[in-house]
Amino acid sequence: MNVIIPFAFIGIDLDNRASAAQPGLGIGFTSSSKEGALPVLPEGADQHELRDHRLFAKVAMRNGKSWYEFAVRKLGRMISADSLYLITGCHKTSSWSLAAFSQPSGDSASNAQFTTNTIINGNITAACMWQMTTAVPWRVGPDPYDAIKNQTVFIQGYKITIRESILLALLGGDVAVSYEVPNARGPPTWKY
Repeated sequence: MNVIIPFAFIGIDLDNRASAAQPGLGIGFTSSSKEGALPVLPEGADQHELRDHRLFAKVAMRNGKSWYEFAVRKLGRMISADSLYLITGCHKTSSWSLAAFSQPSGDSASNAQFTTNTIINGNITAACMWQMTTAVPWRVGPDPYDAIKNQTVFIQGYKITIRESILLALLGGDVAVSYEVPNARGPPTWKY
């Protein structure tokens, strides 16, 4: 099976029924993007989601400001005005693999092959393998493998935002402070 990846990120459920992958299964990927990530769920995933989001949306609207106040004043967190999330659903799996690629120079396509075999004695790392056209980091999990769907791989929910001026009022003061979040595109700035 070959899959063309038009975007930098794609998730694939092997058979749309979350059943176990068969030993010896291989999936090929090709991407024309310079960078991306390839998550694979060899045994599929279960989706857990709230049936009615409306109640939670209303609670978030009523309490969003107090949640920020709690995070900033009680927990001492340095957060931006769009940092909080109310999780309303997730996808859980018993096994996963992820490969990431980046080609800062050159415009050739990236090719990858993911293969899975039978997991023996809980050693999932030996059962799953990536073969890539370039050296890239990849991981397989969990280690040790236990066949329980307790690995959350995707989440969904509401992003809770407040006005920057409200966050600044929670922080109070006249001093400017910058904090660089690891792997972030730009650090949030607060004025005290």
